[in-house]
Amino acid sequence: MTEQEKLEKDIVTIGDQNYSRKSMISDIMYSCNDAKDQLSAVAKEDILVAIGWHWTENKISGSPKAKIWGCNYWSKAAFEMAFDVNGEEIRKKKRFNVNKLRHEHVVPKRVFINSILNRQGKLNEQELSQALNDKFFACVVTPEEAKKLDRNYRNAMPEGQDLFEIKEPWERYIKTGITDIIEISWDTINNDRVWIPKGYKEKSIIERKN
Repeated sequence: MTEQEKLEKDIVTIGDQNYSRKSMISDIMYSCNDAKDQLSAVAKEDILVAIGWHWTENKISGSPKAKIWGCNYWSKAAFEMAFDVNGEEIRKKKRFNVNKLRHEHVVPKRVFINSILNRQGKLNEQELSQALNDKFFACVVTPEEAKKLDRNYRNAMPEGQDLFEIKEPWERYIKTGITDIIEISWDTINNDRVWIPKGYKEKSIIERKN
């Protein structure tokens, strides 16, 4: 599957409307390149805030479950709260309340927004697509972990505030000591409205950095 095919297939549902990642990139390019002088600063900010959420949610945007189930990256603590593990098999814990967990942007939304606004009129679509796919994603964490991340890095990265130039998107987590990450693969049923975990693997972002 090519990058463009993946962007077209990767769709979230907002009410009764479908919104692909390809369309999100087109909307960013239009609002911050083509129409940058026609749209107000408030309008451009609102567009980027909305896309910042839709990009990292899964399938049914706006639902609390969309921020949790279907997310590929989890801290080990959040994973252990939500899943029962039997060898390589994992299952959601029965009657687990997703409100106990947080959908956390690994690179903060504010960094994403400022990086786009600082390149108004000079955005390159291919570079934008690569930066968003490689560096703008979410991780499910516990409320306690979210507070630790927000304490020093709520709206900023430890080093470098340009999404396009960031070398290590996990830097906030490394500095905060949240380094054991679980990567989950998912299946969907009922027209992509129910997410079923099909496998997982553990990874250390310290090892990744080195």
